Amino acid sequence: MKLLYISFFVSLLPFLLKSQSCFEDGLSLSNQIEAENFLLDNPNCSIIEGDLNVFFSSLENLDALQNIKEIKGNLIISESHNLSSLIGLKRLNAIGGSLIVSDNNSLHDLSGLDSLTSIDGSLIIENNQNLQSIKAIENLSNLKSTLKISGNSTLDSISMTSLTDTISSIDITSNSELHHIYIDGNLKSIEGSLRIDINPNLLTIEGFTKLEKINSNLTILNNSELKNVSGFDSLIRIGGGMSFNACDNIEEIPSFNNLVYSKSIQIALDRLKIIDGFYNLRDTIDDLIILRCDSLKSVNGFNKISHVKTRVLFGTTKDLISINGFDDLVSTRYLHLDYCPNLSTINAFESLEIIDSTFLIGGCNSLKNLDFVQSLKKVDEIIIRSATTSIITNGIDDIEGLSNIDVNYLTSLNISHCPNLSVCAYESICSYLEESNTNYFIENNDFGCNSREEILEACEMVSTDNIMNSHITINLYPNPATIVITIDCSEKIEKVEIHEINGQKVKELIIHSAQIDVSDLKNGLYLLTLSTNDGIYTKKVTITNNE
Repeated sequence: MKLLYISFFVSLLPFLLKSQSCFEDGLSLSNQIEAENFLLDNPNCSIIEGDLNVFFSSLENLDALQNIKEIKGNLIISESHNLSSLIGLKRLNAIGGSLIVSDNNSLHDLSGLDSLTSIDGSLIIENNQNLQSIKAIENLSNLKSTLKISGNSTLDSISMTSLTDTISSIDITSNSELHHIYIDGNLKSIEGSLRIDINPNLLTIEGFTKLEKINSNLTILNNSELKNVSGFDSLIRIGGGMSFNACDNIEEIPSFNNLVYSKSIQIALDRLKIIDGFYNLRDTIDDLIILRCDSLKSVNGFNKISHVKTRVLFGTTKDLISINGFDDLVSTRYLHLDYCPNLSTINAFESLEIIDSTFLIGGCNSLKNLDFVQSLKKVDEIIIRSATTSIITNGIDDIEGLSNIDVNYLTSLNISHCPNLSVCAYESICSYLEESNTNYFIENNDFGCNSREEILEACEMVSTDNIMNSHITINLYPNPATIVITIDCSEKIEKVEIHEINGQKVKELIIHSAQIDVSDLKNGLYLLTLSTNDGIYTKKVTITNNE
């Protein structure tokens, strides 16, 4: 009889009573009787001034709250394991604090929150083991603080299409059956971080089409089935770092061509095939790390970055063939190319002048030369050796790109495991080895560049180029040479000897014409000794006729 009376009484309330506020100090409900008494004692209460706590509750429904339109404090519904519906909150449209829905094992959806449009605090939905849908909150437009959706093991999708302006942060983590995320509307700014992590069945992330600014980090990682990430086309600034990591089904990352600033970038995606973007990222960043992207074949962009404070690192990226861009990069602390065995083309770093610490080439068996660092002047440590991850040789056979470095800044030199490298006698290398007896490591290269002694001996030979001190003129062209060298000499040449840089004579000719066939010589630097009536002279020439 009492329940019948209450039901009849409730049906008349909207017609009999005027709205009022109540419970300035908040309200806690733990069972159905308390809820019913609340309604009987406060039949015209539509605004709760303080918090509403439904905590450790045996309530099965919240029907007694059906007149509530606003809660000025927090609404916390937690560990109410008999609660299967929120339909009693169907008139609720605003929360002045936070909404927390956590650890409610019987809750399958959020039906009842369809009228909710404003939360001045955070929205936290976590550890509701049977929650399958949060579609009811699609109309939420004003969310001032954090959106956190975590640990809901049966949740299938997240769709929020009405968010406007600014939110503090977004954290979507550890939802084991989550398949789709779509967050859009007019969301333009995230004051903290956007983190999507450990959602092992997540397939798509879409939306964010109006988002312009993330003041802290953008982190998308440990989503092993994630295939598609779209949106972010309007993103201009990431105040912290960007990280795409351990999402090994992503084949392409979204366009960031409007991105002007990100403090750092880290990408580690096993199936990523191309990086083609970041063309407006500019000025200074902290880190740029491309790591464990085994399917990545080419890198383009980054053309407006001028300084990288810490590292430019390409590591354990076995299918990488080419690196392009970085046109404006002037300085970094570390430049590491480590275990990129198929990297053969680098049309990048042409403006790079300063590496404050280490320049490392390790395990790049297809990379033949260091021409991409011809502008490099200042470097502390040079390491050209086998990869740190496996014993694999470097294919480098030409280090002339190091010719312009200032040895006054160089403190350590390591050249090893380059079996095709026989020419190291460039002025910068010669000067450093002449001054340093300890801080070098040179071995397992070709003869002529296999020890400090061999290099210094070749340096001495190269220094015998004495044409400048003579009254005669000798010109060789083309230099580098391909098949034929033409000699233009003001004196008659009687004999020409060609020596490898290590001193070994490979050819001797009695001259009958002004041209010498060098098509049978392998690539490298050679010394031409010319015997004339006036004396013996030496010129350097590079042969590049063979691949």
